[in-house]
Amino acid sequence: MLSTPEYYTQKRAGHNPPEIDKTRPFGYARGMKHSAVSPDNEPVQPAGQSRPNTPKAPATSNQPSKPGKPPRPSKAIQLLALDLDDTLLQDDLTISERDKNAILAAEHAGVQVLLASGRVREAMEYYAEELGMQERPGFMISGNGTLVTRSDGGEEIMRACLETELAVAAYRVIEEAKLPAEVYIDDTACASRDSYWVDEDCRFSGLKKRIVPEFEELLRSIPVSKMLIPGDPEQLARLKPRLEQEFGGRFDTVISKPFFLEILPKDVDKGSALRRLAEQLGIARERVMAIGDAMNDAGMLGFAGIGVAPANAVPELKALADWVTAADNQNGAVAEAIHTFITTHARA
Repeated sequence: MLSTPEYYTQKRAGHNPPEIDKTRPFGYARGMKHSAVSPDNEPVQPAGQSRPNTPKAPATSNQPSKPGKPPRPSKAIQLLALDLDDTLLQDDLTISERDKNAILAAEHAGVQVLLASGRVREAMEYYAEELGMQERPGFMISGNGTLVTRSDGGEEIMRACLETELAVAAYRVIEEAKLPAEVYIDDTACASRDSYWVDEDCRFSGLKKRIVPEFEELLRSIPVSKMLIPGDPEQLARLKPRLEQEFGGRFDTVISKPFFLEILPKDVDKGSALRRLAEQLGIARERVMAIGDAMNDAGMLGFAGIGVAPANAVPELKALADWVTAADNQNGAVAEAIHTFITTHARA
């Protein structure tokens, strides 16, 4: 385990983030899974409305919110985690000027903003640079929580990996299903076989593609933080329960997009990474806000004091969120959430 580096030695003008507590170990605790609320048990709220009775410690004031009115944070937000694809990114994989300006406004209000994505770090760096995050002290959560790095310099803080033999055994089941498996080395997606869906992953991530017929040998030669299975959604829907049944919960599986099934180390997700990071920074969960659209964001929305889903989020995640924006990722959902929960209260 890497020791926590000297942190926040530089201060961005007008932005004074909290000092890190270097006496606390940085690592994942077991059993940090956040259970989803079934949409069958609780209806999805309409866009632009808060969902009552969120099953977590309340982060809002004791005054009940009026219908259609967002909950008011009980304490000022200090840490904001943003998902990339289909949340901060528009459909053309760009960030709107409106969202960029809102992020700058949040930072000027004293909020530490970080990116938290299922992408590997190399596929996030372009956006971190675009937002100026490589020029100031901060963090990035990548690989669905399997890696936490410094945004300014890329220093690795923590990495979680699958057991080698477990990864090999899972790959054999994937191969039997005649589906590709992918792992990542730097800026390259290494796939066991070629397919349209492998190309789609590379298109989304901007990574290079490499087909590796000796995939099992590759798995034995490198640390594997996560394994991606790109494929037809119906095939993945059949494969997911098979993997869960055959391996008895020795790893976690998540559908990050309908055509991407991911295998992650047990009890590791964006939520566990965000939780440990907040603890390390000494920031209470009531002061944490997270925005995401898919079920790989469920952990961080479940942990955060304020969990926000854009209008285009999957129904299951909307059922978990404290607030669903009226806007989708094409129309400034992130900006709407920042205005609603951060900059409006900063001016109050």
